[in-house]
Amino acid sequence: MSGKKIFLIIVGIILIGFFIISQRGLKIKSVVDGATIELNNGTYITLLGVYPTEESQEYLNELKGQGVVVIPDGTQNFNIKRMEKGKCYHAYVLLKKGGNISGKILSSGKSLLNEAPPLHDSLENFRKLASLANSAIPSNNSSHDDQRNLEISLSNISGDKNKLDGSEIFAKYNTAVFMVFTSDGYNGYQGSGFFINSDGLAVSNYHVFQGTHIGAEQIKLANNDDVYKVVEVITRNENEDFILFRVNTSNTNFIPIAKYKPQVGEKVFAIGSPRGLENTFSSGEVSQWRDKNLMQISALIDHGSSGGALINEYGEVVGITSGTFVDGSQANLNYAWSIDVIKPYVNSN
Repeated sequence: MSGKKIFLIIVGIILIGFFIISQRGLKIKSVVDGATIELNNGTYITLLGVYPTEESQEYLNELKGQGVVVIPDGTQNFNIKRMEKGKCYHAYVLLKKGGNISGKILSSGKSLLNEAPPLHDSLENFRKLASLANSAIPSNNSSHDDQRNLEISLSNISGDKNKLDGSEIFAKYNTAVFMVFTSDGYNGYQGSGFFINSDGLAVSNYHVFQGTHIGAEQIKLANNDDVYKVVEVITRNENEDFILFRVNTSNTNFIPIAKYKPQVGEKVFAIGSPRGLENTFSSGEVSQWRDKNLMQISALIDHGSSGGALINEYGEVVGITSGTFVDGSQANLNYAWSIDVIKPYVNSN
């Protein structure tokens, strides 16, 4: 270990020791939800990086009465001694007997890591502090390996007699595509997504969820007014703009995944919700491959279509509709990411 790292660890320990000395008598009085606690001084603390769940709330209830140390989040930088009664602060909270509460919740799989504003700027500092407290933070492909069903149908249909027309495609897969509503706490956003197996395994664009509150999303299925939630993020990739996740529903209609990429000139169909117009259908061709997994398409899409399904004539999903190369162009210069981007993370049959 380098001298610089040793120095930083020593400084961190000294700082934590200072906070412990300056906060004698501070205890958890009550639990508001799975991410917010009330202290015995009348202030409220929202735990940095934690999305509230029933499991995290049960854990926090077990900690009532225990002594804690509050370390300010860098986005607020409040004075511990001047915390106002009744006000809520975002902070790191350590148990005086040892351990970072947020780190314990995340490492045990009781919650996903909440990377939404206003906490995003402090996450790197949080990771360092969590490691100092021996509380490792898992990635978002977290805690439910024994419950996962990552099986997908890999399809390889060919021949003119097996081709479907547009109306058949839509009738068959309309209910496999859904609307996504998200929020960053200030503004609301809308996109699309689709199921790839019957157990709620789903795909969308990463940018549909980027910067928004985990748990604030609402998943609306076609012809269904019930609202569903994301219960697990399997993996995500900003560069290839995809997110693979699980929704809290089952027996879902789904689209089988194409074994091979479509060729330039092949017909494709898009289902998504541009401008909030639920499950709009359009058709076009693959215009060109612009990168290994990036295809230019002539099928019409717009804001809100992001994360929708691009389907070939055999009823196989070949891509994730994502955006346009030139906003406002009349030439339909749209693009989709190949469905191949998710294949390393699922099990095919």
